Amino acid sequence: LVGHSYAGLFTLQTLSNHPESFDSYIAIDPSLWWDRGVFLQQAAKNVYQKDFSGKHLYVAFATRQRPAIKLIQFSLADSLKNKIIPEMKNKHLHVVYKKFPDEVHGTIALPAIFDGLKSLFHNTISTKEAT
Repeated sequence: LVGHSYAGLFTLQTLSNHPESFDSYIAIDPSLWWDRGVFLQQAAKNVYQKDFSGKHLYVAFATRQRPAIKLIQFSLADSLKNKIIPEMKNKHLHVVYKKFPDEVHGTIALPAIFDGLKSLFHNTISTKEAT
């Protein structure tokens, strides 16, 4: 499941509430601020009841934001990284967390999707040239 912005939040909510739905999740600059950050509160409760064995999460954040959004989004992103993700890792989730310093919310989608897919399929991608 791949999502950017609100769809990135949906991706995280799906992982948190129904991890059995997909094997891999790519959340790009998720709108964690939505509804005053309610996702982080809900996820903090849900994570203890779930098993994330065999699941993968790639989460990416644009770090070149407008000043008003930057403080809120960065604070919530730090909460996700420092509180929720470690608990998910303890429940066997494989996580890649990446910041894109040269991207803003509107430009991060394509580079993060590409990087996220490479991250998820790193063992199956051949670097040899086709003959």
